[in-house]
Amino acid sequence: MEWFPTENAPVFQYVTAVDNDVDGNLWFSSLRGLFKFDGYQFNLYVNDPNDPHSLVNNRVFNTHVSPDSTLWIAASYGVQVYDPQKNIFVSKLNKYSSSRSDIYDVAFFDIADLDAENLLIATKKGVLVYDKLLDEVEVVDSLLMESFRDNRAYSTHVFRIEPDNVDQDILWLLTRSGLFKYHKKERKAEQIEGPYDSRFFNNSERGYSMQMLGNEVLLHSLHKEVYSFNKVDKTWRNILPGNERYIRNVLAINNEYALIIYLNYPPEIIENEQSELGILETRFDSDLQENHYSKSGLDANGYLISINGTKKLMKSKMPLVPSNRALKLESKHLAVNGVHQQTFDENLKNYERALDFLVNLNYPNPADSFQYYYALNNKEKWVKLDESRKVALDQLTAGQYEVFAKAISADMAIESRILTFRIAPYFYESWFFRTLGLAGLGIIGFCFYWQIRKRKKDKEDFENQLLGLQLNALRSQMNPHFLFNSLNSIKNYVVNKGPDEAADYITRFSLLMRKILENSRKDILSLEQEIETLKLYVEMEQMRFNFQFDYEFNIDPEIDLSNFKVAPMLLQPYIENAIWHGLLNKKGKCNLQIDFLALDQHVKCIITDNGVGRKSAIDARKHKGSTRESLGMKITEDRIHSINALYHIKATAEIEDLVDSQDQPMGTRVTVFLPEIN
Repeated sequence: MEWFPTENAPVFQYVTAVDNDVDGNLWFSSLRGLFKFDGYQFNLYVNDPNDPHSLVNNRVFNTHVSPDSTLWIAASYGVQVYDPQKNIFVSKLNKYSSSRSDIYDVAFFDIADLDAENLLIATKKGVLVYDKLLDEVEVVDSLLMESFRDNRAYSTHVFRIEPDNVDQDILWLLTRSGLFKYHKKERKAEQIEGPYDSRFFNNSERGYSMQMLGNEVLLHSLHKEVYSFNKVDKTWRNILPGNERYIRNVLAINNEYALIIYLNYPPEIIENEQSELGILETRFDSDLQENHYSKSGLDANGYLISINGTKKLMKSKMPLVPSNRALKLESKHLAVNGVHQQTFDENLKNYERALDFLVNLNYPNPADSFQYYYALNNKEKWVKLDESRKVALDQLTAGQYEVFAKAISADMAIESRILTFRIAPYFYESWFFRTLGLAGLGIIGFCFYWQIRKRKKDKEDFENQLLGLQLNALRSQMNPHFLFNSLNSIKNYVVNKGPDEAADYITRFSLLMRKILENSRKDILSLEQEIETLKLYVEMEQMRFNFQFDYEFNIDPEIDLSNFKVAPMLLQPYIENAIWHGLLNKKGKCNLQIDFLALDQHVKCIITDNGVGRKSAIDARKHKGSTRESLGMKITEDRIHSINALYHIKATAEIEDLVDSQDQPMGTRVTVFLPEIN
């Protein structure tokens, strides 16, 4: 540790607490007044009976900084607020019931935020809830009269209040009756039974501290223990049990490390850095002449500041945490449209289009040599400031703004957002006016778009009508073709079979014709209906050719047959080709297999025969003197093309010649991909 120059350091006595404000200043609460240390110079504040804005009492126990940056002072017989612009103290708690005036004749030990409007104040006689707007207090009787009462003197003393570092609804209270967990929303406290004995609370009100460290609550008294309460598993540990050390302070540096400072015999200062509450390092400072080490704090540059036995300040040679120096706007130099602002309203009126203000560090060092910059909204465009550090913004338009500042020296760069504000728009700049104009343009644009879209839709409807007519024409060609082949089959069956068998065949044929006629009136039908028709057709062909071939239908159970839609009579020509040109020209056992497999948004139909193959079938037709192509296949190809165009799908058919290991024909496989038609 290094000494501060004696001529700059005042004498400190009976320090009770050390806190930081938002500007990086350290405030030393003591029983001899309040000290402010900005890192380079000191200010001592004491009570002056002739000054109503001085400290209410020299016995200061603690300070507290609210989220709105207000500095609160807790002292004997009073609570005050510090006004940094006027450098004065304003007394609070001025309104109270005369019947409870005894509540105010006590020491105020600590202050914490209960919510946006209320503070929780620790006193010698329990806890008060203070309404900042009404400047009135409410006595928390449940805490005052029940939770703390254990028939001991001074059992209602509440020494310290600390907000939980995880749960914003929880405050921790260190009292002469032990540790309490306070629920802000419910305004209720629960006592945490601890392992400490009565000796732990035998100190004066300045002899205690409480810190949050990760999942731990650290309790310390001027006695020889530091207790740790684990909030998760609700267990206690005495991390520094009774020994020859006289503990002076416990300082939580961040969420992982704590510094425990205590007196050792022979006179040496020992500092223990804690991680997970296990001692990492022990350091001895043999340069110290005094063995008394008191309250400590971290300044804005991260250095440890403490008070030794001669009541002088000491500063660590190295910072313990990163610097929290920041740039700020000097509000006393803020002007809007050239008019100085006592208080700045971030919501500016539509005619307030110019601002000027000064930028400075919150923790200035006269020896620093910084160059200052500012940026408006865009941190990529920095503007250099002159020595005055004055920012002048004019001709601003309506909208939301952020002002950033940056200070750069030879060995340091600091950047902060220092101001946010919004300028209200004029009528013609308002969103209503702009929206109205955009709506008008949108209506005009929509009319043009609607006309173009209508013409495009009319064209698509006309093209779809043509496709539909073309598809119907192809289907009309398909039906006579199928009817011709079927009648030819009936003729052959009547000639070759008896009248009873012919009658049975004609009955099946009439049933098939009824299904085909019903389906011909539909553009699409379910796959279940299509398969029923195909099964009836294959059964008739098997009868006609005297059961020369066997067949089987294999259907994937994953297919929703009743809801999957397809075009009618799309598969029949491929099955007809497999029977007529593949199987009937083959000698021996003939097989026809039809598989339906489920794919993503598709059904794959595979028609496999073990016939003579396409090449042999073509040769057979040539041998018979027939050179015409299959009319059914040609019509089907045209139908697939038209269906794809009409329904915007992609149905395909692939024909594969099957061969054996000697490259001899062994049949044909047709794979048809059927997308679902919506």
